[in-house]
Amino acid sequence: EELGYFSAVRRAHHGERQFMQAPEWRATTKDGKIYIHMFHWSVNFYLPMQKSAIKSVYLLQDTTRTPLEVVQHRDYVAIKIPETARDPIATVLCIEPQP
Repeated sequence: EELGYFSAVRRAHHGERQFMQAPEWRATTKDGKIYIHMFHWSVNFYLPMQKSAIKSVYLLQDTTRTPLEVVQHRDYVAIKIPETARDPIATVLCIEPQP
């Protein structure tokens, strides 16, 4: 649910139901990192991922790369982020996975 849903009406180019991403955030990857583009700000961000798979998390706009707190839960992690967004349109979290 956090990631989105498959549309009952829209079809992808190959005929399967199209996946509709959740409007609060998007994820991209590059150079072995995961970038979470946050459009809706929240003090806690929940991600369906195992903590052991994460090396570090920081805000991309933070040049010092200060690590954010990651709290493990049963089947997801909660990432504690600052009270205010760094960008009015999209603040980006950078997740560096364990090698």
